[in-house]
Amino acid sequence: MREFVKWCPSLNVRSYYGSQAERGNMQRDIMYDLNNVDVIVTTYALATGQKEDRSFLKKLRCRSMILDEG
Repeated sequence: MREFVKWCPSLNVRSYYGSQAERGNMQRDIMYDLNNVDVIVTTYALATGQKEDRSFLKKLRCRSMILDEG
């Protein structure tokens, strides 16, 4: 997240990481403001983990996805 603030401050970046309840709230917030979200940062484990997370991320219809386990 710090890298986006430093190198791409004009992008609207959202984090998608936390407890199941927190991610549910994040899903609603992201979907509500989807047209203004440029980047969503999450982990590989969340992107490939629970069905609810996979389903949510598929709904976004991203043009690209970058997964970095580091």
